[in-house]
Amino acid sequence: MKQFFLFALFLITYLNQGQSKESLDFKIRYTPETIYTQLIEQSADMVIAYEGSPEFLANLEAKEIQNPTIKKTLNLTESILKTGKLKPNGTFPLTIEFVKSNNLEGTIVIPNGTIIYGNATDSSLPKLDSIVSKDMEESFKKTLLQTMQSTFSQISIPDTKIKIGETFSQKNPLSLPIAGITIDMDITTNYKLLKIEKDHAEFDITQVYIMKIINDKYNINATGTGKGNLTYNIPNQFSTHYDIEIEMGFSIKMEQFTMNLTSKSGFNHHVQISKY
Repeated sequence: MKQFFLFALFLITYLNQGQSKESLDFKIRYTPETIYTQLIEQSADMVIAYEGSPEFLANLEAKEIQNPTIKKTLNLTESILKTGKLKPNGTFPLTIEFVKSNNLEGTIVIPNGTIIYGNATDSSLPKLDSIVSKDMEESFKKTLLQTMQSTFSQISIPDTKIKIGETFSQKNPLSLPIAGITIDMDITTNYKLLKIEKDHAEFDITQVYIMKIINDKYNINATGTGKGNLTYNIPNQFSTHYDIEIEMGFSIKMEQFTMNLTSKSGFNHHVQISKY
């Protein structure tokens, strides 16, 4: 009888473990008293080609504007996000310190030592409120604070319970300023759970970019797709690797010329998580 009980206990435990590896309670959270060391690499290759009358093209040449114009950018950013102790009201403070931020030419984009302050809860992403930097203009401080807050909004992924092989989707708005025109798009991101290991899960990511509003003044066509992967740390409820490659195409037809823009961009985000 005792042996049967032990065998039954083992069998139930084994079956429960098997079931837990088939499904995942997915949620992204920052937790109190935790250090998130982050490395972000952003790259972009862009080609802008103009079509128009001989007079228009001659005018471009006179202004020394290359046709096509080829641009390449690369930004590397190292930062450390630290969270403090949980307060009685359910919030905890956080700081984001920029350790290093350079572009392709080696120019410093965000001054080293810049610190952003904010607060978070165990059920919501951070809300940033201030920034301290010795070598930064006030206008850039405001822009950086808004950009960082927008970034948190973009990475906000809904909580979901998902099984291996299943997919869930999220839609986000995107506004792109191009040639003095703001193009509004919707991004649909699909997350497919590929596998669950002991302490992490792997997702496949696909994206579709679709124009949301038709501009009556200009004939605009814009499309885009993205493909990547995400590694989710189960104990820490956080993404430790997010990598995506995006291809986009724009065609803007104006009275005197047509501008065609194609871009290939990459976003690679690595995070190391440790406790105090």
